[in-house]
Amino acid sequence: NTIAVYYEAKAHYASLTQGSALTIGRNLLEASDVDNAPAELIYTVSGIPIFGDLQLNGVPLAPGGAFTQYDIDNNRLVYIHSGVTPISDAFSFTRMDGGQDGVMPGSGTFTLNITDPSAPVITSDDLSGGSLAPYWSFEGPAGTISNLVTAGSESFLQLAVPLGNYDLWNTNLGARIMQDAPNYDFAVEVKFYNEPVTTIEIKGILIEQDAGNWMRFDTVHDGTNLRVFSAVTVNGASTMKLDKVIAPDAALYLRVTRTGDDWTLEYSADGATWMIAGGFTNTLNVTKVGPFAGSTAGSPGF
Repeated sequence: NTIAVYYEAKAHYASLTQGSALTIGRNLLEASDVDNAPAELIYTVSGIPIFGDLQLNGVPLAPGGAFTQYDIDNNRLVYIHSGVTPISDAFSFTRMDGGQDGVMPGSGTFTLNITDPSAPVITSDDLSGGSLAPYWSFEGPAGTISNLVTAGSESFLQLAVPLGNYDLWNTNLGARIMQDAPNYDFAVEVKFYNEPVTTIEIKGILIEQDAGNWMRFDTVHDGTNLRVFSAVTVNGASTMKLDKVIAPDAALYLRVTRTGDDWTLEYSADGATWMIAGGFTNTLNVTKVGPFAGSTAGSPGF
């Protein structure tokens, strides 16, 4: 992922495990200018990391220290994490060239996502194994059902709820399968066999801290329109975050991306072209993720 600075303030991200080192090469940080060679593109450190060292040729950089694009290109810039409890770290910089073209300095912040090597890893699953893998657990109130189904060449999970209220609002009454998840940046994507088509079917992605704190990202049919929807539940009280009418057949895929405390919901008809439904900020100590199905009172069940 090459990032060109071009004298603009930009955010840069990379991940490494707790206590390890990361070489910041040109694949992570790159600036270019037709008037200057890499050695003439100078970065000055304006803010140093808190939980590790930013080193140039093995020597820690202090505020005001400098490195060049040539240093980056030759793998001389390294971040070394101190080994403390995993947390995000960062350093900030300004960047200048020789100044002959009169361009003002650019600036940026490079964020380092520190991960725990013992933390759970989200496992991708096409659900074609005939039974749920051991990293999944089925959850839901009495009457909800989970089955693996094959239709032609397609294998998929069937989550069924009976007539009545099986909503995820204040109390989680949805049918879902969940797996352990890490409490750091990730993206999860789910393909659905079909979209909700009657009042009020709900299908989506659940991201959970515990029984009273979770987030839902879903499609829901209100009887007239298909909608993308999201809500946050904190200590058993739910608040809507997103609610948007979309075209039928536009959301057979959903994707949720976490960057720090920022969450983005996207939807797609084919898994290739994605539309952003929206995003918001919310603090959640993530422990589980998974797909879910639900309904509200008056729904015929599905």
